[in-house]
Amino acid sequence: MISNNYSVHSRRIYYNSAYLGSDRSGSANFARRDAADRAAGYRRSGGRRSLRREQQRKLRHMKRVIVIMMIFLAAVLLLLHFTANRTEAEKVNVPTYKYYTSIEVDQGESLWSIASDHMSPEYRDIYDYMSEIASINHLHGDQLDRGQRIIIPYYSTEIKK
Repeated sequence: MISNNYSVHSRRIYYNSAYLGSDRSGSANFARRDAADRAAGYRRSGGRRSLRREQQRKLRHMKRVIVIMMIFLAAVLLLLHFTANRTEAEKVNVPTYKYYTSIEVDQGESLWSIASDHMSPEYRDIYDYMSEIASINHLHGDQLDRGQRIIIPYYSTEIKK
């Protein structure tokens, strides 16, 4: 009696050739086992050619995935590029007007504290804003007296009359 001696390795079935019997009965037994295995969901190994085809199929699939990922990345980068340019253009198109106002200095306030409270993004840094305030008010140093009135610049998008 011929027994079904096989092992399953990575979803393929390998038969032990010692149990296949003679050529006549072996091919019949092999066909019967092959049909049963296909019904159970297993497939017979096709040798080197099928392995090479499987590797080529996986390689083609990987290439497709890489191409799709590159296209997606390029689309995201283009979207970010055009969105960033539009927001910068919107900022440029909004006109700003420079105005001046007078404030009264409170106890303990310095030129630095007033500049940090009233500075707008149009200035490069706080030192530029402080030097403009000092220039407008003819100040020498950053010490201010309580009750002193100083003029400070500010920017607005509204037209004031």
